[in-house]
Amino acid sequence: DKDYFTIHLDSTGTSANFVLAEFSHTAGDVDMSLYDCNGSQVDYSWSTSDNERISLSGVSAGDYYIEVRTWGSDTNTYDLQWNTESTVRALGIDDTALAAQILA
Repeated sequence: DKDYFTIHLDSTGTSANFVLAEFSHTAGDVDMSLYDCNGSQVDYSWSTSDNERISLSGVSAGDYYIEVRTWGSDTNTYDLQWNTESTVRALGIDDTALAAQILA
């Protein structure tokens, strides 16, 4: 299962800025990736423990896409959080076809 979100950074990210997918790994693995507006991967967090976190420190102002997905046949729920000091607006994309076109 894949979920996509868009974010817009009004200015370059600082060390205090991040995106966090909070979940319990025992219920299933969740991974998270950050892509720029051209579909190039900027950063990712793929671990085998609870929670995935991507720092936005040094990330330039602009539009980005967040992909949150479960690994293999795992299923799980998560809470998506961000700390951006009011520099990010987020919108959920629940359209895999649109996300595939954006990230193609």
